[in-house]
Amino acid sequence: MKFERWLDTVHDWRHHWASHCVMAGIDLITIMNMGGWKSLRMVQRYSSVSVDHMRESINKLN
Repeated sequence: MKFERWLDTVHDWRHHWASHCVMAGIDLITIMNMGGWKSLRMVQRYSSVSVDHMRESINKLN
């Protein structure tokens, strides 16, 4: 592949958007309501965070 695929579909955009919301500190209930999901389980499926974000979150506990 000559170029990286980036946000090719609405489905990809929803994953990207939900992940950025989580990393910005928005709570899952708010993301669920804004994104139109009917369950927290779906929000969790759509959102993921980077390893760097997880590391930063852990460091906040120190």
